[in-house]
Amino acid sequence: MFAARSKSSVRGFEILELPADDHPRQVIFESQLERKTLLTLCALPEIWNVFDQPARITFEGFTGKTETHIPDYLAEYKSGLRVAVAVKPFKQVQKLNFRATLRAVEKSMPQSFADRLFLVTEKNLHPAEVRNAEFLSMCRRCKDREADDAVAQVISALSGEERIQDLVCKTRLNGRGFRAIFRAIYSGNLHADRRKYITPQSLVTVSEGPAC
Repeated sequence: MFAARSKSSVRGFEILELPADDHPRQVIFESQLERKTLLTLCALPEIWNVFDQPARITFEGFTGKTETHIPDYLAEYKSGLRVAVAVKPFKQVQKLNFRATLRAVEKSMPQSFADRLFLVTEKNLHPAEVRNAEFLSMCRRCKDREADDAVAQVISALSGEERIQDLVCKTRLNGRGFRAIFRAIYSGNLHADRRKYITPQSLVTVSEGPAC
């Protein structure tokens, strides 16, 4: 569980089921920026697992004193790459010289824990990717094997580009079909421009290869 420090804090959790999981689990966030980062991470097809508040890293601060830092997330990729993620608003990064702090943290970070440390601010998050990732999270919670099978059948006959709404019509499943198509895009069975808002008017094609 997590403690709410103040009324202004935005704390909560997302229910996720990543490729490494065999059942849904909760992953905690402590701000809206952390939530958006978490969902955007989990939407990447190459992600295998994500952990919140994974470990405390001891490092030497600017004054020579021993300090500690806890990354907000640890992302494990299907390739085996492990990336610690620090999330901080851009203004605070500038004010606190946070990049210099992270460089010191990364020097002391055990290689067994992570291969690299990455900073995320709101400037790293594309609004369309975030919105798509938020909707994807909902679609993944709404499991629907019948709709997924219907979309797979439609995809098998697809050649060239087609609008999502036309594919939905072929499934005859309305919203269920749209959610299944959204899942198919992020599972790698369909291709769409994820840096644009994915809507019924978006164009999709059959992906050339399997998801990472």
